[in-house]
Amino acid sequence: MKLITMGMDVHALDGRAGRVDDVLISAETGQPAFVVVNAEGGLFASDVVVPIESVQNVDDAGVWLALTREQVRYCETFDSTRHGESSGFSSQSRSRYGEDD
Repeated sequence: MKLITMGMDVHALDGRAGRVDDVLISAETGQPAFVVVNAEGGLFASDVVVPIESVQNVDDAGVWLALTREQVRYCETFDSTRHGESSGFSSQSRSRYGEDD
């Protein structure tokens, strides 16, 4: 499977769901735990965190989820406190959220 990187398109089962804004890595396992998705076109009010288990595939066209756009919409909203270093996650794009290296 290809590596998930910032800016990749995110595809749900029923169409495009947005783009990757970040990947959150578990400090405990060192493995990806969540994909932070930013939807374009007003589908979401803010970034949401999609569990890595929902990723079916990653290829040159983007990240493919085993969720519908509606299911993605109801994923937990990204919060830097709940999804930051103090909660056991590190960000692939720390500077986007103003975290120190």
